[in-house]
Amino acid sequence: LEQKRYWNGKEDFYTENSVNSRVKCLKKLEKIFNIDIEEKIKNRDVAKEFLKEIRNRNIEDLKHTPLSNAFRHYYKFATGDFIDKIF
Repeated sequence: LEQKRYWNGKEDFYTENSVNSRVKCLKKLEKIFNIDIEEKIKNRDVAKEFLKEIRNRNIEDLKHTPLSNAFRHYYKFATGDFIDKIF
């Protein structure tokens, strides 16, 4: 997940801790949904549907969405395509 981010007004790479946190969230999603996360990044429509599944499962507070954010960031890393928050 070597990506850059804008934080505190400057561009920099994600820290090792932030990458590890996202990987942990992705593993949690795989466990909750009993899936291989790679199946959910095959195309944009599948990825957007998975984000809706995450929301509909009510597994995270909509004010703080680390699971869906981790998935969105991984999708961008893997495909180069960005999906904005959908809820």
